[in-house]
Amino acid sequence: METNDWSQVQKTEGPLTLVIADFDGMHLGHYNLLRQARKRGHQIAVLDTSVKEERLLTPFHHKKELLESFGIDFYYKESDEENIRQGVETLAPSHVIIEEENSAVRDAEVLSIQHVSAPEIRTLIEEGKVEAATAKLGRPYAMKATVTRGQALGRELGFPTINLGGADEYVNPAPGVYIGSLLIHEETPRSYYALISAGYRPTVKGTTYKVEAYILDFQEDIYDRDITLSFLRHMRGEVDFDGLDALVEQMKQDEVDAREVLGLQQRKGD
Repeated sequence: METNDWSQVQKTEGPLTLVIADFDGMHLGHYNLLRQARKRGHQIAVLDTSVKEERLLTPFHHKKELLESFGIDFYYKESDEENIRQGVETLAPSHVIIEEENSAVRDAEVLSIQHVSAPEIRTLIEEGKVEAATAKLGRPYAMKATVTRGQALGRELGFPTINLGGADEYVNPAPGVYIGSLLIHEETPRSYYALISAGYRPTVKGTTYKVEAYILDFQEDIYDRDITLSFLRHMRGEVDFDGLDALVEQMKQDEVDAREVLGLQQRKGD
């Protein structure tokens, strides 16, 4: 997928379908727009009208991967209506699909996606309702990041966790423990289930929000590897335990409960 400057847009050779929408969330409504565009058999360009938020459902590096999976050929970003109008006239696409009526674009096919909205999904995630968010997104809410080194406290407690680097742009799920899945990006990608801890870690006097994951049935070193961590199910809220022993006992119970939900064999000794 080519990423181009909208202010430098030029007419593309051959038939082209242009899809104009706020692509912050990359949710079910957007997938419907893209499927309709793909039916035409043209090259497809996306014009993303989203405005920069402090926290995003889908930062650009993740959005790019999702758009490429749909076979999108060109990506542009612009939110000013007059600039959009001028650019569409220059691009002269064969067909235009938009998510809502827009005075800057004439003779476009309007496909309403009002039944799904990024603000609604953002609220669901911030409240820890990741199952409901999955239904709106059409995929589990996920963070694409790089594994970084932490303080290794989890390893000392018998639950070695990975830390996520480069995930600061994402909307933060409500502090708590989640069942998740982890995809390791490599020539032959591998997927594992995980227990995710998201929050401030009050028991160990944490002060900043962090996302860590304990990968089930996994012992490898994957520092500096790119991964995608998906939030599948909320298990419980964050608790300030009375010491590390109480924390470890709850972590053991969390793993037992997660394995039961997932239909996985329990760890020996549990």
